[in-house]
Amino acid sequence: MWFNDIIITSWHWFIIGLALLGIELLVPGAFFLWVGLAALIVAGISAIQLYAWAIQLILFGVTSVVIIWLVRPFYEKLSQKHRSGLNQRAHRLIGTILILDHPIVNGHSRITIGDSTWGVIGPDSEIGVKVKVISIDGNSLVVEVL
Repeated sequence: MWFNDIIITSWHWFIIGLALLGIELLVPGAFFLWVGLAALIVAGISAIQLYAWAIQLILFGVTSVVIIWLVRPFYEKLSQKHRSGLNQRAHRLIGTILILDHPIVNGHSRITIGDSTWGVIGPDSEIGVKVKVISIDGNSLVVEVL
């Protein structure tokens, strides 16, 4: 049969691995990085011992799954650690200590931070009181008096 004549060498796997790593540069998410690494590992194994193409494909599949399974927890921790809060400005304000420039009356007020004004939810307080942002409620900052 025609598929018995197929020979896949370590150079094929090396080129596939480099191509997958190149795709990783264009596509976000770090998935092709791990699959490309698996192809490079199979290239190394094929350089040492040339197996039939079917065994190489199985080895590639198993290696891909194992690498993704091993790396995923570390990648998730790393991505959570480096989240910048981009487009979530209010969440970056949690823990900030501010001084009220408007009194909090009936639990609501406004405060100026930089060049913007934010809604404030918290206990009734006078102007000049220090407050700490403890959470976010919609577009308002939830504060506690210090």
